Amino acid sequence: MADAEGDSAASYLQSAFDFVTEVVLEGLVEDAAPDRFRLLVQPSPDYGATIIPNSDRFEIVVNDCVVSEMMRFCQAYADLSSPLLEDHISELGSLIGDPERVLGVSFQAGLAFLLLHEVGHVAGGHVRYLTRDTAEFRDRPADGSEGADGDFRRMAELEADGFAMALLFEFQDELVSSLGCPHQTSSEMHAVYGRALLLGVFAAISLLEGMFARERITDTTYPYPAIRLLNLCSAYLRVVQPDIARWHGDDYRKAAPDDATVQRISGHFRKSVAPALFLLHDALTGMGVASELHGVEDDPKTVQDFMTDALLLLGGGTPVHSIDGQALSDLTEKRPRFLCKLAPFRELDLWHAVGGETG
Repeated sequence: MADAEGDSAASYLQSAFDFVTEVVLEGLVEDAAPDRFRLLVQPSPDYGATIIPNSDRFEIVVNDCVVSEMMRFCQAYADLSSPLLEDHISELGSLIGDPERVLGVSFQAGLAFLLLHEVGHVAGGHVRYLTRDTAEFRDRPADGSEGADGDFRRMAELEADGFAMALLFEFQDELVSSLGCPHQTSSEMHAVYGRALLLGVFAAISLLEGMFARERITDTTYPYPAIRLLNLCSAYLRVVQPDIARWHGDDYRKAAPDDATVQRISGHFRKSVAPALFLLHDALTGMGVASELHGVEDDPKTVQDFMTDALLLLGGGTPVHSIDGQALSDLTEKRPRFLCKLAPFRELDLWHAVGGETG
């Protein structure tokens, strides 16, 4: 993968944006009107992106720091010396034929996920709901108080994450092909590519500035990254086993899987999600960033509880062991009111194209 000096941040983001608009959006529905979205890249030391409504068009504004931080993350995990990473690089590198492209898959997946997340805010009706009385995307009252919609931002972010996750993996083959990687000809090959995509998605969430330590959080309406990681595991269940969680009417209905299905999901988890989470931890530690799997040495139970909740979510269960799993469960109980409020504001052409995916 090229250094930031060789190619501008704008060109990397434009490439990801072209994939989102010309491949994903045009592949969703016949008249998805991808020109509704415009990319603006602005210089900023802050890691982040936002969406600005402009009549019936939307501007996705991305800080150029997103590119350099994603590059720094990929380089950090490339520099790791661990059997887990070596196995990942070797396995994917042998399939692709170029170890450098291993980094490129995660890097491009992270950028595409961030852009799809912003599209998810539009598709889910979050922007129209929040801007019905104002010209800006405001997720809390002007006076800064949490107000009646104190949980709105948390649930909106989780829902946009789920939307982006579903679409990224629905178009996994197209993303991999766009990077010049060999076609995925087997389920094993597909799973290895999927692990690289997951790593990019998890990194995109965990690099959010100021969200690495709970004591540094100033905006309590924003979901802590560990909650978002668990939510992404729940969204990933709908990717690997869509029959377990299907959209019926106005929400998801989960079916109890049989033992063979549970065993298959568990095996997939061990090959994809679990390695991606631990590689994430190692790479963030290499960057000097506190990871979501903090305390491996000091408090192994914290990690065990987090991973147990992740596995529960992948099996269609309810996370109850970790602090973040309990917080996600609390938000899930409040979701009916959230869904009722948003129903009139959904961008139905985009929303129904992914089966009503939520966080």
